Amino acid sequence: MGKDYSETVSKLMRWAITLRINGLATFNAATIVLSPRASTGFGIGYEQQQLLFGALGEAGESITSVTWYSAAMILNFHNTDWIVLYSQNIRKIKDIDQDDTPIPMRLWIPTATGRLNVYKDQGVSPPDTLTLLPMVNDGQPTFDLTSPVARLSLKHQVYG
Repeated sequence: MGKDYSETVSKLMRWAITLRINGLATFNAATIVLSPRASTGFGIGYEQQQLLFGALGEAGESITSVTWYSAAMILNFHNTDWIVLYSQNIRKIKDIDQDDTPIPMRLWIPTATGRLNVYKDQGVSPPDTLTLLPMVNDGQPTFDLTSPVARLSLKHQVYG
């Protein structure tokens, strides 16, 4: 009987595989790109010069299970605005005899149309930090501001 490597595959990859099977994401060895439909559970907010970002349900559990290194706000790339999260290693190591080669990954998440227009149409300077937060749904989706998962350096790029 073969070894069970399920613990070495991150929640993020199991979620991405499910999305891909359902036609809601594409990915290769280093990039996951969500479809607009797959990104509907994500939320964006602003507070004290920080971009707040999170998701509900399985998406939220998946993105908060990874150690992210940095983030980017990419505007008007292929006529879409994106939040991109970057991890240096999404691998979960179960025991010492397994391969520990890092698996870097970028997760591209399209945002709702117009959600980031303030940064490209009105000349407002984008924040330098993205705070990744869990979200809760108490009748209305909100960020759990008491439990930040990560504060990431936020880069920004505008195309076109």
